[in-house]
Amino acid sequence: MLIIRDDMFMLSYMRIPLVPSPGTPGEDKGEGLAQDANDYPQSRIHRITPALILLRSIGRGGIRSRISWGLTLPELMIGLCIMAIVMGAMSAFSSALATGWRQSELIQDDSMSAAQVTLRLQSMLRNARLYGLLVPGRTPDDNDPAAMLAFWMSDDDGNNRMKLSEVGLLEHNPTDQTLRLYRVVWPENYSAAQKLAFDFPVTYDNLNSQSALSYFKALPYVSSVVLARNVAGFRMEKQGVALPAVSYVLTFDRAGRREVLAGSAAIRAYNYAPTTQP
Repeated sequence: MLIIRDDMFMLSYMRIPLVPSPGTPGEDKGEGLAQDANDYPQSRIHRITPALILLRSIGRGGIRSRISWGLTLPELMIGLCIMAIVMGAMSAFSSALATGWRQSELIQDDSMSAAQVTLRLQSMLRNARLYGLLVPGRTPDDNDPAAMLAFWMSDDDGNNRMKLSEVGLLEHNPTDQTLRLYRVVWPENYSAAQKLAFDFPVTYDNLNSQSALSYFKALPYVSSVVLARNVAGFRMEKQGVALPAVSYVLTFDRAGRREVLAGSAAIRAYNYAPTTQP
């Protein structure tokens, strides 16, 4: 066995077989060994040809040059810079896409909230039995008194008489930009007798009196529920006589984005003369 070393590579190769020279039997050619590749039979030449090519490539440094191929330090640095640029672009694109999604979801949520407020407001105004005091209100750009509307929400007993638990007061608060509904909410510990005692009758004049409505808001069993937030402006106007209606304009201001919604609602079952009306 012949061992051929080439730096870090070690290859093994079969020793070239020694064969007698062709010629006269018993004669040796030169040293009596094969001195040339032509001295070998063709079958043996074909067998050793790949090995000879391998030895020739080892001698020329072919294997070493193929195995030692790699990136130099400048090439590696350039590749890293290109990768950093690509990753930075992908990160910026992903961030912009996520921001767009969040803004789109926020706008959709705001639009849905405004639509729900409008539907609830129209439902209250249509189902009312009687409108009382109305203060027109203000836009975001003026300092007029805040909007207010007192109304007889429903005739729960069906006796054509207004009472305290059936009165609602719709009011805009410019300070905290909320639209609130004031109404009676009985405490849980109130008995039926207490509710009956405190649920006193309300006259048409009471429904149109500013002082009476202020007294109504101050009662301990009257509380408010927020119908809408971020309401920068709210204006109302009464319309019609035979069938009273209220038109309104709501202005929402959400982080600098203004949205204006307008609508109107007419009373479905107008009560011309409740029993308590003078």
